Amino acid sequence: MLLSKSQLRSEFLAKRFAIDVAQKRVWEQAICLQLKSFISDDAVVAGYFPMKGEVDITPLAQALPCVVEKNAPLVFRVWKIGDALQAGAHGSREPLAGAPVVIPDIVLVPLLAFDGALHRLGYGGGYYDRTLAALSSVQAIGIAFSCQQAQALPHEEFDRKLDAVVTEREILRL
Repeated sequence: MLLSKSQLRSEFLAKRFAIDVAQKRVWEQAICLQLKSFISDDAVVAGYFPMKGEVDITPLAQALPCVVEKNAPLVFRVWKIGDALQAGAHGSREPLAGAPVVIPDIVLVPLLAFDGALHRLGYGGGYYDRTLAALSSVQAIGIAFSCQQAQALPHEEFDRKLDAVVTEREILRL
């Protein structure tokens, strides 16, 4: 029997926080190298600013997500390393409100867990589910450490599968 989403969130958040800091940096570099080999040079890549032990992929991000309205899709604003950030919803950091809005080709999606069918488990706010539904042509790439892979995850009919998941070990695709 599958654990509840809440139980799974706690379990996989604990796994991520248990990763040794030095090991985490090595794995993050490996993930960024995997991504560079996978992403076209002309693609507009939306990333995220890491929180709660998420994989740091900021060197590859050209835009970051912003919550502009609760229960609405995310908006992506242009960003590069060194640009100012402001406090966002739920403890996130996001570009300043005046930064240009962009529609990405690829969205690098943070997650707590993923399974072999490329379902993802997020924090439960539904922001990425709504965003990926609104941007149906965008390529959604989950970013995770291999220890975040679950045997199977509960999912709803509105949950969009990821197009790929990149870990320090491999690129998983259906």
